[in-house]
Amino acid sequence: MFSNLAITTLAVVNLVMLGVSGVQAATWYNDATCSNNDLTEASAACFGAYNPDPKNDNKVNFNTDTFDPGHRPDDDSVSPDATVGIFGLTGWIFYDKVDEDETTDNIGLTVEGLNDSDGTWNMKPGSLDSFEDVMIVLKAGNNFISYLYEDVSLAEDGHWETSGLNNKDLSHLSVYGRYGIIPLPAGLPLLLSALGLGGILRLRQLKVT
Repeated sequence: MFSNLAITTLAVVNLVMLGVSGVQAATWYNDATCSNNDLTEASAACFGAYNPDPKNDNKVNFNTDTFDPGHRPDDDSVSPDATVGIFGLTGWIFYDKVDEDETTDNIGLTVEGLNDSDGTWNMKPGSLDSFEDVMIVLKAGNNFISYLYEDVSLAEDGHWETSGLNNKDLSHLSVYGRYGIIPLPAGLPLLLSALGLGGILRLRQLKVT
């Protein structure tokens, strides 16, 4: 299991990359018929999208894209309930994924039933304790459904099904987590300040030469 420092570092790197990616934010509509009871342990909320473009939960940006809980309207307008960040939350970091019948090394994530329409998942107890919120993402074809867990222990194991994705075969299951407030490691702000100052000095040198 990752240490708190390792997870914090991942979170900081993710946030830094968000600021420099330059990728145009997309808008996602809650087109899939998902239910909080799709999984054995009922989630706090769910969001599912049918995507005509070749994107999936590895390419959609859960932090900077817009997520509209209403179904897609004919004119593709965005409802007043739309939020930046899925479920109105940001700070999500990718934690683990299984796309074949194997167990991952970091949290022991195992998924049974891949390439089928239902199955189970489980991981090492306590693997998600460092997070405030956790998201389980099911991917089938070009479509995905995300399930939000505010009680992170409920996301450690359960039964899944793809009824909200037209019973398509599951290609992979991913796990994302977020902190309410990201605890920066001691000395990191000073390091980032030094890096920023170094960049400014370098730009000045370039202008002089």
